Amino acid sequence: MRKSFLRLAAPLALCALLPGCFTFTHTVGRGPQGPTPQVTEETQWFALWGLVPLDPVDSAALTGPVRDYRVTTKFTLVDVVITAFSSFVTLYRQTIVVEK
Repeated sequence: MRKSFLRLAAPLALCALLPGCFTFTHTVGRGPQGPTPQVTEETQWFALWGLVPLDPVDSAALTGPVRDYRVTTKFTLVDVVITAFSSFVTLYRQTIVVEK
């Protein structure tokens, strides 16, 4: 019984680490300036397994006139949990973080 639990728990623990594999960071200019950058976070939904964006997020609109910023597109643990249930109807969610 204990070995079967470990055989199931190990892959589940590894799956919890998967959101870190889906992180993309783009730095524009010199990146965020100052000791504490201003952070804006938005979520974006996709249909048909990522083919159709339902609510596109415009990172340029989130930055405003600033020319030095960083955009990170990632799947957080919350995104993965929500997507685990919504993927049955082909929807998934990701988080976009803009630091300026």
